[in-house]
Amino acid sequence: MKRFVLFCTLVVSFTACNNNTKFSVEGEIANAEKEMLYLEQVNDAKITLLDSVRLSKTGHYKFKAPQTAYPEFYRLRLDDQTILFAIDSTEHITINGQKEQFATKYTVENSPNSEAIKTLRNSGFEIQRYIKTANEQKKLNKDEAIAMIEAHKVKARKLILNDTRSTAAYYAVNQTINGFYIFSPYNKNDRSYWSAVATAYQVFQPKNPRTAVLTNIVLTALKETRQAQANYDHLLTGEQAGIIDITLPNRVGEATSVSSLKGNVVLIDFSAYETDFAPTHTLFLRELYAAYHAKGFEIYQVSVDNNKLLWLEQTREIPWICVRDERGANSTYLRTYNVQQVPAWFLVGRDGDIVAGKALNAGNLNASIEQQLSK
Repeated sequence: MKRFVLFCTLVVSFTACNNNTKFSVEGEIANAEKEMLYLEQVNDAKITLLDSVRLSKTGHYKFKAPQTAYPEFYRLRLDDQTILFAIDSTEHITINGQKEQFATKYTVENSPNSEAIKTLRNSGFEIQRYIKTANEQKKLNKDEAIAMIEAHKVKARKLILNDTRSTAAYYAVNQTINGFYIFSPYNKNDRSYWSAVATAYQVFQPKNPRTAVLTNIVLTALKETRQAQANYDHLLTGEQAGIIDITLPNRVGEATSVSSLKGNVVLIDFSAYETDFAPTHTLFLRELYAAYHAKGFEIYQVSVDNNKLLWLEQTREIPWICVRDERGANSTYLRTYNVQQVPAWFLVGRDGDIVAGKALNAGNLNASIEQQLSK
């Protein structure tokens, strides 16, 4: 009981004072003279640049920023490498690193959650490198890869159960490999960890936007009955057995589902017509549709446009199925498919199972479609 009262006191104190309090992160980045270092805030919808500095010969830096109402994630960015850390109730942390292997070779002081995130992140990087190299060499040993993933999950489970309401626990359940969750919310055993974190956030941080994210993922996963038993193929190849059905209204308001297209080869396309790439993307989809539709190919396009009128105008003459999720970037389908950015593709075979996911790109999509159409 004392622990609960103490935690509540800390939460109240943090929430009440954060508007007048700044946190700071400082340290030294070796061998990075004249390089630009950036401080960015990271949430589930976007990344916000907060500050930047050109590093001196010593590599010393110091950033200050206002604390938010709830614990938050931030990152230091050097070129295309990043260090992810969390600000809880602490006001100052120290991160020292070096230009080479900036994202992995660093130390953290005064932030146990950030240290835990570093451990999990580096473990994920190691698994990712192994899978990538093994696939490139066509020498992937699935048993070995699965053993690596399970060893990672052992560490992650312990961390989650140690403090389910922590930022480290939130990161642990949301961590991905090849664009897919390591802890799948569609697997009963893994979902119990999602539920534990979601429950803790509901109890201690009910108004935290991340609480709604966790709750939506768990509830959506519970509603899905077609997800296959736990398997690791999606982690190892970027492919996923079993489809998560999508039902959304089309241009005339009719509810249309991916599952209604079973028997065809279907490209699920997450995109938005209000983006700069939309004209080129639409042209590419037109070419695909013209080339393969007569052979049993369909496109199920999920628009996350905020502007409904723009969407209606732009989709007036497209020949494929286009539906729109009015929740935009907050679409639960983006989260259940773990779409980090659009456009994103998933290819569904004639039997209704996803046969290719995040590994799809403009260079291999045609070959993937042709392969499925030939079956």
